[in-house]
Amino acid sequence: MKSLVKNKKLLLLTLLILLTLFSCSFTEDEKDKKDPAVHPDLSLYNTTYKIGRSEGNPFIIEADEIDLYKKDHKALGKGISFTRYNDDGELDLIGTCDSIDIDTKDEDATLTGNVNLNIKKEGLLVQSLQIQWDSATSILDTGDGEVTVFWDDGNTIEGKGFTANLRTRVFELGKITNGIINEKN
Repeated sequence: MKSLVKNKKLLLLTLLILLTLFSCSFTEDEKDKKDPAVHPDLSLYNTTYKIGRSEGNPFIIEADEIDLYKKDHKALGKGISFTRYNDDGELDLIGTCDSIDIDTKDEDATLTGNVNLNIKKEGLLVQSLQIQWDSATSILDTGDGEVTVFWDDGNTIEGKGFTANLRTRVFELGKITNGIINEKN
């Protein structure tokens, strides 16, 4: 009798386990799937990186850290300072930013966070939260972003939409919101 009761309990337990297993789904819904962690192919620390061809006028970037993602054609950097020289080997511009996102295929870049760009020849200091660099056209552009431009002579303009063409040396501001202009006698 004990073995019959024991067998019934074992059979009941087995049926409960099977019922539980068949009622559960072990497949993930598409919405539940998470992207796998993406790790850089190479991380460089306290390094120098160039954007542009050596025979042109490349940006020379000093970075606390740069992570390279070969498959995505990306280089992401933090703690950035950069320089660029003109055709005569003179310092053309110098600057800093918190981070940079470089497209390693076309060498365009986005500078973000406390961007300070000093265009030496024209005596301009440009400050913005973000500036885009188009390597093919040599244009720096803040888009519709806010910008402050300081001149060596004390003039200051705040506005939106600053564009600097480093080939033609044409500088434009889309909209002026505030400024101080001192006329020379």
